[in-house]
Amino acid sequence: MGKSIYEANIEALNERYGEQYIDDMQKLWENDELAFAEASAEGSFSIRIKRHEKEMYISSKYSPLKEAQRFVEGLSNYDTTTLFMVFGMGIGYHIQEMCKILGKGNHILVIEPNSNIFKRALEVNDLRDILQCENVYITVGSDAGKLKNVLNTFVNVANVNNFQHLIFSKYDRFYDEFYFKYINELKNHIIAVKMLVGTINYFSYEFNRNLFHNLSHILKGYAIQDFKGR
Repeated sequence: MGKSIYEANIEALNERYGEQYIDDMQKLWENDELAFAEASAEGSFSIRIKRHEKEMYISSKYSPLKEAQRFVEGLSNYDTTTLFMVFGMGIGYHIQEMCKILGKGNHILVIEPNSNIFKRALEVNDLRDILQCENVYITVGSDAGKLKNVLNTFVNVANVNNFQHLIFSKYDRFYDEFYFKYINELKNHIIAVKMLVGTINYFSYEFNRNLFHNLSHILKGYAIQDFKGR
């Protein structure tokens, strides 16, 4: 008997992210909001949550795949090295669609605030293509400290001026409290990195200016061999 989709995904997750990542995620399942995967008319799955006795759909109820395709069709003004930060994993269709069109130099950082949504995605969608992709990283949960560490890793001097922040579906409304935390962490981190870039550029300018200023003296100077025997 073959592996289930969930078992295959967990195996891929373990190979790429390690056991500690899975352990941490499973601990979140007990406290995070419940989520349900529901089959749609087109044969794919949508995500439904229950909040305050009301049922709400995180993604399209009827056409999740078309929703994912529209999400990707809306991408613009990026190049082969752009970093994409996507707030919302859902079932993961939009991330899979992104991977089809982006290049090897692009990276995708996925922020999923609800571990149970990620769990449902692992159960119904074969995510091995993105779980094993070195250009995609998925962070799960609403721990602002953990998110800060992830941002420190992925947003740096090389891409701070070439990234895009994207919101999938209505994630910013459903998880507004964590979204604001995320935006603040991102804003503070960008400011810190740009200050670092400014410092590097300043000292690079000063180094080059001093080098040019002293170039004539360097050319007129003695080579160390000239001092031999003196």
